Amino acid sequence: MHAFDNVYQGVLEGRDALIAGDFEKVGKLMCQQQRTENVLQAATPKLNAMCKAAVNAGALGAKQIGAGGGGCMLALCPGKQEQIAQAIEQVGGRVWIFEIFEGN
Repeated sequence: MHAFDNVYQGVLEGRDALIAGDFEKVGKLMCQQQRTENVLQAATPKLNAMCKAAVNAGALGAKQIGAGGGGCMLALCPGKQEQIAQAIEQVGGRVWIFEIFEGN
């Protein structure tokens, strides 16, 4: 399958996983998308290091975000925000923690 087809399929599967509340699957899809970013040569060593550090520290998934070639990534890590933040900072990242929840 072509890399852009993988991205498209991942978006569709991610949407369904989010609707179902399957955050483990969302995390796996995020990591899959990050691998595709490498195939497309849109990832940087620093972004890869931050994503790897986040997942190794217990994040469900991590991937770069934006238009590519930049320096932003997102880690899905409910309940582990502080330890994931520390791991990202140890490889040179700057961290902002956001709480995402479903409101009334």
